[in-house]
Amino acid sequence: MLERDPALAARAALALHPLFRARGPAGRHVALLHAAVGAARAANDAQLVARTLVARGEAWRHFGDLTPALRDLDEALGGSVADAGIEGEALYQRASVLWLEGRHVDASADARRALEIFRSNGDRAREGLALSLLGAIAQAVGQFAEAREHHEAALAIHRALGHRRAEGLEYNRLAHLAFRTGRTKENHSLMARALAALREAGDRMNEALCTHNLGYQLLDEGRTEEAMRNFETALGTYRELGMRRNEGAALAHLGAAHLDAGDLPTASSYFEQALFIHSSVGDRYTESFTLRHFARLWIEQGDWEEADRLVATGLEAARASANAQAEAFLLGYRAATLAMRDDLEGATELIRVARESAGRYEGMRVPEAVEILEGCIDLARARQAQARGDEETSRVLREKARARCGSPSTDSGAIRHAQRVVKLALDGDAELPAPQPEKSGTPAFVIRLSADGRKITLGEQPTVDFSRRRAQRAILHRLIAHREESPGEALSWSDLFEAGWPGERVQVEAGFGRVRTTIWALRKLGLFAVLLTRDDGYLLEPRVDIVREASGA
Repeated sequence: MLERDPALAARAALALHPLFRARGPAGRHVALLHAAVGAARAANDAQLVARTLVARGEAWRHFGDLTPALRDLDEALGGSVADAGIEGEALYQRASVLWLEGRHVDASADARRALEIFRSNGDRAREGLALSLLGAIAQAVGQFAEAREHHEAALAIHRALGHRRAEGLEYNRLAHLAFRTGRTKENHSLMARALAALREAGDRMNEALCTHNLGYQLLDEGRTEEAMRNFETALGTYRELGMRRNEGAALAHLGAAHLDAGDLPTASSYFEQALFIHSSVGDRYTESFTLRHFARLWIEQGDWEEADRLVATGLEAARASANAQAEAFLLGYRAATLAMRDDLEGATELIRVARESAGRYEGMRVPEAVEILEGCIDLARARQAQARGDEETSRVLREKARARCGSPSTDSGAIRHAQRVVKLALDGDAELPAPQPEKSGTPAFVIRLSADGRKITLGEQPTVDFSRRRAQRAILHRLIAHREESPGEALSWSDLFEAGWPGERVQVEAGFGRVRTTIWALRKLGLFAVLLTRDDGYLLEPRVDIVREASGA
């Protein structure tokens, strides 16, 4: 058909576009439309080329790859498009991509131009979609009243036209708005309507998105097991349909759920996989969420330095994606991590900025969370007072930090997480030993190995038999050998993966996750203070002393 009648082939592919959009898989969808663009070019039909480029741009967006999506849509708009309907659709699709990239001003401008065209053409269905997108953009920048107005207008149009799929999408966005503004009961009612409409319409892709959103809301309410089930269901559909960007988000939320459940190794694995996908598809928006919660994992282990590094990177991601709500959270967390590293000046300035930013997100309890995180600054001031010999001021400041925690919150993840951070800071602060002078010639840390290398004593911890921990033993021996050969130099995660699983071939994110989980396990066994993480990999602190038992001893 392509050779005999390329225009007909392109139109046939466009006819299948709505079906693939709803049911996937995304990879075949993109391939179909790639062939359609080629056929339209072969037919030398400018309008048909524009239509297929717009459809392929939409398919790329669903696939999670925004760069080629934007390239196709820019090309469609850059040509001589005489058909106003095609121009409106191209503007609408480009606005959707720009919204995902966090370019909200540009997204709003395109969406408003698309809305004008749809209204001029009398296209009520597309008018409703443009209004819905304007509502989503308004939500993203904290303009909740405007967002509600747009969403309700869009819903009225969808219902009048009997478009159940679009109606389901609108209920989903209204539910998210209710969630962000603290209206929990309304949120659950709207989400149930959204799922019912999308299932009736047979839209598996958006049903998965809705299921995922419900999981996030359940997680915020502390209903961790229910949230996990929703995330796993959505993740399965995303993988089946090839929705890579959304797969990364589901993995990130599974990581947060397992972290809340206290399963740190599983949480770490999910976060590593999520970060790999965020990087591969350029999703800085969700990256900021993942890094904030990954930082919480390191705080659980008492590593405030690593947590600070992750939060700082998360702040960069939030700003790059114009994710103002995430930025407000991360400013509070960065103030906390700086305070726990005794950078009181930096922490004080950041908490001031965090308070200013948080005011727009009262429904999500951001101002309260930031106020709780200020407890870490109270502790830093308490340590300063103690160093001056002012025990009374130190005691008052510690009590102030403790009071900020209050009773554990049952209805807000933001509050629970902030309370947990300050509690861990208080626990760690109480456990800090008084400074002791180092004895000359005494190493900071000793690792003792048996003659066969299977029994290893880490510092003052009991001896561990690594006979049945092959990968952990191999990676630890590789770190020890590198410490002796090249002290102060790091080993990459791939070097350590090869040591632990020689010759094995796995996906990069899976291998990275295995190494990080092993590193975490070794730290837990006693290497926490001396097994370091750097940008270029992992290493043992150069001052570690290695003692090998002589053969036959």
